Amino acid sequence: MRKYIILLIATLIAASGYTELSSYLDSVGSPSDGGAGPALWYKIARSPNDGSAGASYTLTSSGTMTSLIADYWGNTDSAFGLIDNSNPAGVAGSSGLFCSGTNGTVSFLVKTPDTLSGFKSVFNQGVYSDSTQFELGLNGDTFRLGIQNGDTKSNVNLITAATGTWYYVCLRWDLSAGSDNLTWYCGEAGQSLSSGTVTITTAGSVSNPIYFGGRKNTSYYSLIGGYFQSIAVYERTLSDSAVQNQFAKLASSSILRLAAYEATVETPTDEGGGPVLYYSNAGTADSNGHMFSTGSDNAVIYNMGDLTGTGAFGNPDYAVEGRINMGISGSSTSENLINHLAGDNGTVSLLFKTPTTMSGYQSLFNRGIYAQSQALEIGISDGKLRFINNSTKITDVGLLTADTWYYVALSFDLTKTSDDLTWFYGEFGSVTLNSGSITIDNSARPSTTIYIGGRTGSAGFGGLIQEVATWDRTLSEQAITDQFNQTLDAIPYPAVDGPESLIVNGDFTQSANETVPDLSSYRVTGSNGDYPGNDGNYADVVGWIHYNADPNALASYTDLGEVLDGTDKLSTTFKPTLGRIYLSSSMDYRNGMIQTNIFNGVSINPNLDYELSVDVAQVSSKDHSQTTFTATLTTGSGSAATNIANAVPGALIQVSPTTGMPTALLDTPYTVTVSGSDLVAAQSGGPVNVLFESLNAEDIANFPEGPIDPLNADEMSQVFVGTVSLTAILPAGDGNKDGVVGRDDLLSAQLYLATAADRQSQLYDLGYTAAEALAYLNLEMYDMDADNDFDADDLAAMIAIAAPFNIQLSGNGTTFDIEWASLPGKVYDLESSASLSPAAWTPYADYTNIAADVSGTNSVTDLPASELSRFFKVIEKD
Repeated sequence: MRKYIILLIATLIAASGYTELSSYLDSVGSPSDGGAGPALWYKIARSPNDGSAGASYTLTSSGTMTSLIADYWGNTDSAFGLIDNSNPAGVAGSSGLFCSGTNGTVSFLVKTPDTLSGFKSVFNQGVYSDSTQFELGLNGDTFRLGIQNGDTKSNVNLITAATGTWYYVCLRWDLSAGSDNLTWYCGEAGQSLSSGTVTITTAGSVSNPIYFGGRKNTSYYSLIGGYFQSIAVYERTLSDSAVQNQFAKLASSSILRLAAYEATVETPTDEGGGPVLYYSNAGTADSNGHMFSTGSDNAVIYNMGDLTGTGAFGNPDYAVEGRINMGISGSSTSENLINHLAGDNGTVSLLFKTPTTMSGYQSLFNRGIYAQSQALEIGISDGKLRFINNSTKITDVGLLTADTWYYVALSFDLTKTSDDLTWFYGEFGSVTLNSGSITIDNSARPSTTIYIGGRTGSAGFGGLIQEVATWDRTLSEQAITDQFNQTLDAIPYPAVDGPESLIVNGDFTQSANETVPDLSSYRVTGSNGDYPGNDGNYADVVGWIHYNADPNALASYTDLGEVLDGTDKLSTTFKPTLGRIYLSSSMDYRNGMIQTNIFNGVSINPNLDYELSVDVAQVSSKDHSQTTFTATLTTGSGSAATNIANAVPGALIQVSPTTGMPTALLDTPYTVTVSGSDLVAAQSGGPVNVLFESLNAEDIANFPEGPIDPLNADEMSQVFVGTVSLTAILPAGDGNKDGVVGRDDLLSAQLYLATAADRQSQLYDLGYTAAEALAYLNLEMYDMDADNDFDADDLAAMIAIAAPFNIQLSGNGTTFDIEWASLPGKVYDLESSASLSPAAWTPYADYTNIAADVSGTNSVTDLPASELSRFFKVIEKD
């Protein structure tokens, strides 16, 4: 009896880099600028590597493409390179079709070889002697861009490269710009991105294919020992923001944590203004050891120590060694320092790492000379943190641990009669910020230099210092606490945008065709009303059209000299800077805005619900006792589009009377839930539209004979709308926000669960509520049981509903078929083995890199049942 056993090799126990890789690939495949994705895309190592465009454009070389290399995130067998003595990898069939037009972009990740010598080509399209060629390569340890414009050749050095290191590279061009029409980007993955522009006259060759890792027909310039991942070729110019977004996806946790900390320094949470002096990244110092402040005063630190210190967040060369005479501005009489930290109010904060030996006194920061009055100093005395004022007022607080990072700050307010200086310190990454108050006589000596890491001639600090900032104001205690809290490792998990509203310009901030630009208020084009404040100032609301019904012909009485001349009763006002539309109404005047055919080119998920939301308020000075406000989705064109009777089932919001409306936009919109199946049905019947309108039934006294007060507030209503949106309601567990709780969501949840409890606990200790902690960590979508806590119960609930493989086997004794559920964007390998030994598995026949079928089901059929037993497994890959 033959036995055929199908095994599911689950990808649920994933390396930590899987989610980060997926996030990066999402930014490449769906650029954040909303434009088209890559025409050619070789995401990860495959053999053959057909990429996104299929076998017509396989990435090949004269030798085997090496694939057994971990990528930047540590995912095994994900990056690819060349074997020794191999010609470069060329894109088959690509001659003249890509990278040779007016617009284009190429982006990829490349890992440098362990040895950097000579010139190695990284990317080129065309032969070096061609007049239409540009090339990116490694010239020794320097990334170099070579350009040949006709007979003119030039080379531009980009950045210095380290061996065995991953880099992000992007080239984007737009030849219609004339000059500076190619922008290059190059930077170490997870660190910083450099960029610049050059001028090219043409792009690539119209007769040559694209090459990666070498030049055409030779191995001499091949990047042997280097590796690639996610090579993407676009037939358009990506926006700068889309490129920056790709690079941002490479950010390490240390970069993200550092950025969050620095944000609280540059923009303190008390909203009182940023620092006057700010020295953050010691690596920005020049060759003379001078480092300029990035605060409002750009005074320079001089006499800096060696830049060998890894920073508190793990960033290399970010901290500076302490030493004596490391002063700011280099002059004790520098005018721009006379008033810093010398007035009634001031604040200092910094991070420092204690030295291995802490005997004696070592100065961290001082303003003034110790032996004179008006000295203000932070230091360490025999392992204790010390605050000094006037050389006689000495306060020791806390015993510090050697080789440990700490946060310290002081703030003073000399207008107080006592306890006018408050000190703060806490161990980096701790939840405890110690603080206390002392009384000082004065702040510091205006005529003396500020010193960091030592006094002038003595008390040099033997540790590392980073993130030194000063303010000429007293930061609030909460702002200082918020700085310290960013040293915690309870960093948020990656945020996922979406879902986006299906309504264009639903926040009413985009205008067009203004009669006078840059006004704060306009009449909507095509609207009525005669209010003098907007006389003659019209603008379109992008995506929207005004409509009205006027059964009493009120608009015909707004002409000069008529009874409604100067009226505000019919106005439709647009305020783009506020993002608001104002609708006035009186005597059955129906005043509204409509956006037509909103589902054009949009796919609606029939398995989801959608929320129609409108944020609307009343102008309290008007009379709303007989006013009805309506917002809805309708079907049809022309007059049918504004007919409320044509509302999509479940999509009607009506408020009548509007006296109960709020008088301000309070982020508490009116909402209704519409089923996706009803929206699909409506879409199949013709255009679907969204509208909102106001109708006031109150009569205008003495109309039309008069006399009439055209601005009488008791005879009109006025509402204003801030946002209109139609958004998919995602199911709990849909972490990647694609509308389905699938295996990718399960992978992320499983990865996050390992650290979620500790991160949530840290935030609880800081006073966060459970709901606030969940939101801060971007875990709300994973809270399956809605208890404001992400734990193993939530993961179990996700496992129960996440899309399974659902593998099925069927056969007739001679042949058999294997069928499984597949997901869009995935590829599958079928492997087999005569035993369950890990080393015995091999691809079965040619069933590798099988693309997911659009039906959601893949199968291999008519396999021969020729053995007594055999094991099979299906492997899902990106």
